Amino acid sequence: PESLVPTSNMAPQAPHHPGNIPQPVHTRPLGQFDRPIPNGLNPQAVSALKAEIKRDRSISHVFIPRRERLARPDDALEGVLLEREIRESGVSLVFIDKLLVPLQRGQQQDIGEAISAYVEYYQSGKFREDLAEKMIHAQLALAKEGYSTGGRAPFGYRRHLIRGDGTVVRQLEDGEIVRQKGHHVVWLPGPDHELDLIQRILGLLRNCPAGRVVRILNAEGIPLPDAGRCRTDGGVTHSVSGLWNNSTVVNLARNPLLRAMTIYGRRSMGDRRRMSPDGPRPINASDFRDDNKPKVIQNSVAQHVVGKAHGAPLISTEASDQLLEILDKRAGSQRGKPRSRNPSQNPLGARVFDMNCGWPLYRESYANSFRYSCGLYHQSDGQKCTHNWIKGLTATRFALAAIRQRLLDPEIRKKLEARLRVKARQEGGETNLSKSQLATKQAQLATVSTDLKTAVGNLARARVETFDAIQQVVVELQHQKQELELQIQNLATASISPPTSEAMIQGAMAVIDRLPLLADDPDNLGRLGELFNSINLQLFLRFQPMQIKKRVLNQITGGVLTTGNAPEPIEKYTGPTGRRAVRTQATVDFDTEHSDKSVRKQSNSEQGAESLRNVSRGDRTPIELFLAGVASWEPYVERLLIAA
Repeated sequence: PESLVPTSNMAPQAPHHPGNIPQPVHTRPLGQFDRPIPNGLNPQAVSALKAEIKRDRSISHVFIPRRERLARPDDALEGVLLEREIRESGVSLVFIDKLLVPLQRGQQQDIGEAISAYVEYYQSGKFREDLAEKMIHAQLALAKEGYSTGGRAPFGYRRHLIRGDGTVVRQLEDGEIVRQKGHHVVWLPGPDHELDLIQRILGLLRNCPAGRVVRILNAEGIPLPDAGRCRTDGGVTHSVSGLWNNSTVVNLARNPLLRAMTIYGRRSMGDRRRMSPDGPRPINASDFRDDNKPKVIQNSVAQHVVGKAHGAPLISTEASDQLLEILDKRAGSQRGKPRSRNPSQNPLGARVFDMNCGWPLYRESYANSFRYSCGLYHQSDGQKCTHNWIKGLTATRFALAAIRQRLLDPEIRKKLEARLRVKARQEGGETNLSKSQLATKQAQLATVSTDLKTAVGNLARARVETFDAIQQVVVELQHQKQELELQIQNLATASISPPTSEAMIQGAMAVIDRLPLLADDPDNLGRLGELFNSINLQLFLRFQPMQIKKRVLNQITGGVLTTGNAPEPIEKYTGPTGRRAVRTQATVDFDTEHSDKSVRKQSNSEQGAESLRNVSRGDRTPIELFLAGVASWEPYVERLLIAA
């Protein structure tokens, strides 16, 4: 074992004598830190080691072959300090060639021992840099020749072992590793049924979007290439869904192997060295995130290393270029860009819900503006619910119109006018205070001006020995004068007479009358979001398929708008919203509904719409949105006024 901790069942020996290394009767592994730490100091492993030593006071020795198995730090001093901390806790470190006895707190370490530790930890850290350079050089050499640089072969291809002259030896199994001189691994076309499916997908993508291709494949019961496999994302192991999705289809069409090409270096990662077409490069500040962790960099096309694959192309270069142009055009300018997280451009964020499935509608860019679309439809890649959506500005204007309808109630209008008069009196009091402060500052300015005039006169008549002191006084008085003049200017601006109370009331009421028009100004969206949040406004929309000429489209047929503590008309979805969880549930539904590989029936969310009230009669009825407000609006009148 490379890293074991003995229990207290040990033969009685002098544990601190270099010649008497204790022989353990029984040992137990240290679990998650019984392995080397390849990337510097592993915080979790180091914390676990310290916690175990602190918890179990019977531990007296830690057995490690070499110092590099304890840590390969970026800074050698970190390894020295870690080693000293372990020894100061009363534990001996036992290496193959040395025994380090515990240190008393405050005891100075032997200088030769400290230098030796620093050199060894420096060499262990340097090993990581040398290894990174060797790996990058090796992968660049393989990529330029069209050989595999690691990983599983993509869908439609298999790993094969070939000789240096290109002769194929045999196909390799998944996970099989072969190291044989003069041989390499390449990706060659695989089974015919997979290649036929790829050709079919490429043909479909030329005429219809990826979402429609996904629905066709899932409806026919064609399994996903990696269905049933286990993957680890973010440290979490999960089973791959059995459903196709947009990314899988598009990435399959963008695979350069279809044109008998290999591309290496799309991304750069690592904390010691990173790839470039000319070889490994040192990392710099731009390669780290704000938390000092290395980030993955998407390299430009100029940084890619392109090689010629050893298999035959499945599609011509001209046809591939045309297909890629179509995919790029469909993706538009949003390809590769993260979702916007600016709340000032999302006034109804998490406040619009689909009554068919209970999910919130997500904001997305649409026609130089934005819209809200069903979140379940997006997270399941179109496998659950339907593409229900509403224009963002339309929903915002409607919400403001509903608020205006409430505010125009005669009783509430009287309360608003009363509140406005109180606000006008308060601002009038603030104006009087500003005038008083202005008079005080003006008096102070007159005094400072007089003192400055006297000081300047004294400076002109001053002797050599008092000239510097008087000059300093003049500078201070000039500075005070400038500050007072600036304060007076600000107070004079603030003391301008405000409009009369009646004019102020009429101006506020005019704002209320044009509340829906405020949504037309993008600068107002952030404030409108604060308004909706303050009154807890929520919009529930009901969608139903309707015949529009020759097409069937999902249209809004009704809904409910609530404010305050009004009861919600449906039970909102409160489960996980991540794609992984939604796809897993979609896989269960898919397997249940496709046991006979027939065309998928209507999803659960769509069937649930039939049980809701106010079912559409099937004709083109207008939008029917009913307001279910709170019992009393008094608590929200002031918030509405401030927001307006």
